[in-house]
Amino acid sequence: MIDANNWLISPLLSGREQTIRFWVNNFKPKTGGRETFDVLVSSTDIDTTSFVKIGDTCVQESSKWIENKR
Repeated sequence: MIDANNWLISPLLSGREQTIRFWVNNFKPKTGGRETFDVLVSSTDIDTTSFVKIGDTCVQESSKWIENKR
């Protein structure tokens, strides 16, 4: 099985301090898999090399949808 390399990209945000929320799920818990994901931001452009990780890497082991806030 090949791990996904999916991106969720929001519309341009204001730049003011704010909280973003999104939902995550793990589609492979029965096989012992874990979903991990990072949240990245860019203040310059949409080139993937311009993005910088914020916070710790998140781990999702449950097969239930869980809201994530940053």
